[in-house]
Amino acid sequence: QNYSVSSDPAATTYTWTLPAGWSLDSGQGTHFITVTSGIYGQNGTISVTAGNACGTSTARTLNVAVNPGTPAQPAAISGSTEVCPNTSNHTYSIAPVSGATIYTWSLPSGWTINSGQNSTVITVTSGDSGNGVIEVVAGNSCGTSAPQSLPVTVKAGTPSVPSAISGTAAVCPDTPVTYSVTPDPAATSYNWIVPAGWNITSGGGTHSITVTSGSYGQDGSISVYAANSCGTSSPSTLNVSVNHGAPATPGAISGNNNLCINSTGITYSVAPDPTA
Repeated sequence: QNYSVSSDPAATTYTWTLPAGWSLDSGQGTHFITVTSGIYGQNGTISVTAGNACGTSTARTLNVAVNPGTPAQPAAISGSTEVCPNTSNHTYSIAPVSGATIYTWSLPSGWTINSGQNSTVITVTSGDSGNGVIEVVAGNSCGTSAPQSLPVTVKAGTPSVPSAISGTAAVCPDTPVTYSVTPDPAATSYNWIVPAGWNITSGGGTHSITVTSGSYGQDGSISVYAANSCGTSSPSTLNVSVNHGAPATPGAISGNNNLCINSTGITYSVAPDPTA
């Protein structure tokens, strides 16, 4: 660092004094000096007097302070490393860095800072896809630290509507039946809903279920939703109905049971069964 005063033709020498911990590299005795500053906290006053054979002037002074130097690299960034697309209020933070007066954050392409730029805590809105890195540097008047970074991933988002449901639409009562949809890589679970009186016996939460149908007339629809940590899709549905079931044993046969040889035109019958 260089310090100087205007040269006075009457002066034959200049006497400089520095704060403790500072050193005068060159120029003592002149109106221009070069010094090496002390360490952080070694503040004080630089003073200079002009002199000649007749005496010494009063001192000219300058108060000086030593900044803490370039801040250290921030510690690890805290915050979610996997987020849903286009979602807000994600918080990322670091511990304060000694000597830092400003913090500069950078985000992956498509992300935005909602609040907190220049501070230790920011809130952001994620982008719509892809991976990237969140970075932060600490700075002051002496320079900028090395960056701290945190890799982040944007998830696939809410699953799409499941494919058409495969399975029998018209079923017999109290019968095991399988229904399924095409697996979606983005889905982590499936939520099935069956008509009243029907029961899911296996496969709940997966893309394929086995159910026991209800009784005759317990018709309705089967619905399935695909879900993951980002949300739930709209449903895929299949209308289903329950048939009458196997007919009852026919009633007693009416007709002549004591016949003559080669009798013709003889009639036998049973009462109708309503479901046959």
